Amino acid sequence: MNKNNKELTLVSEPINITTLIDKFRECKTAAEEREFINKERSIIRNNIRNWSPAHKSEAILKLIWINMLGYETEFAQVECMNALFIENYRLKVMAYLGLTIFLSEKSEVLMMATNRIRIDLEDPENDFVVALALRTFSEIADKNMITDLFPNIQKLLNSGSKYIRKKAVIACIKALKKYPELVDQFEGKLPTLLEDRNQGLLLCSLQLASEIVRIKPAYKDVFRRNINGLYSMLKSLQSDHSYNYSVNGVNDPFLQCAILSFAQDLVTGAPDLASDFGSNILMVFNGLSYNKTPTAKCLLYQCATSIMSIESTYALKKMGVTILGDFLDAQNLNHQYTALRMLLFISLKFKDEVKRYDRTIQKYARDADFSIQKIAVQILTNVTDKSNVEETFSILLELAKRDKRKELFIVAMGLLKKNALSLLWFEEKVLTLLKAFDMNMDSKQLTSFYDILSSYPALQLAMVYR
Repeated sequence: MNKNNKELTLVSEPINITTLIDKFRECKTAAEEREFINKERSIIRNNIRNWSPAHKSEAILKLIWINMLGYETEFAQVECMNALFIENYRLKVMAYLGLTIFLSEKSEVLMMATNRIRIDLEDPENDFVVALALRTFSEIADKNMITDLFPNIQKLLNSGSKYIRKKAVIACIKALKKYPELVDQFEGKLPTLLEDRNQGLLLCSLQLASEIVRIKPAYKDVFRRNINGLYSMLKSLQSDHSYNYSVNGVNDPFLQCAILSFAQDLVTGAPDLASDFGSNILMVFNGLSYNKTPTAKCLLYQCATSIMSIESTYALKKMGVTILGDFLDAQNLNHQYTALRMLLFISLKFKDEVKRYDRTIQKYARDADFSIQKIAVQILTNVTDKSNVEETFSILLELAKRDKRKELFIVAMGLLKKNALSLLWFEEKVLTLLKAFDMNMDSKQLTSFYDILSSYPALQLAMVYR
């Protein structure tokens, strides 16, 4: 009897997560792994109630790891809930982390979790416990939990702790994404939402404001009254050389991008605000003119995106194209790709400005990278006219001879039809194109060719003869 008790005690003694992983790696077959994991789960299930808080938190961590391997850990939901009622901060951290992983919106334990989260949201002594509850709410809340706890979340938006207010704002963003009907609950808080000058809090508040505007555009008018406050913040980011959050000589680039993006949303549809917005973009641009770091380029790209998305002056649009043109000369493929994508977006509306970079775009049209080559070809077809159709056609012909991609034939035919210098010129170019493809095309690719032939009887005779 004593021998049996000794064996049971040995089995019940918990091992730490590091030892567990080391022993799991020693297993040589999948069957050994399953046997080892099943044994460990059994030990945890039978003994976790009797362990100390330190061992309980270690057990939950092990269950999280086991869950990540794909094994069933459904019993862990109840164990995490039980752990939340023990006044131990480390255990509470592990329990809340476990809930975010083990619970789903269909879980039966979710109602119990709602009551526990409500209790911790009202904890007057420990801000970190409140923050844990807010984070867990953001991860697992379903519609019913949001309805029950949203009043508590709103109260925390007025907390004296900036840390708690930031977590509450994030929880509100998550709640609105899942339950947009709550947007009207923020009406009284909109005027003061963006007044705080704490970096982290303002960044989160801008995301919340963007979500509110996305759901209900009518609230743009409320935020437009306070847009000068955002401009003041943007100006201080340019002039304050002792700012705490500086990356490669750029003061808080994330906040600057967020301000520009949200201001862009507010200015869209309000032409009277475009002038001030343009002035602030110009201020940011001037501050970055000598900074060649990737951080500055990201912010410059945001400037170009904002310029192209609003109704601004021709001079400002030209500056936006210039920014994108500078990106084309970068060695970084990501910079080239993003610049080409934006130039494609504006190539029809600002053809003459984009055409200034046609030599560089022609170089990218011959690029070995297919994604860059494809976008460059699309830009060229948009900006090509009779003055440069010969150059563009020669590039398409070169690509056709090299790759034999049938979609290039359709692109080239559309280009020739739109910019034909003469009927004879058109005839010669079409024949050259057909020879490049060795006539190896089906009726789908030849549809555009047949359409053109049906429109010009003289061309039909010439083609039959040739």
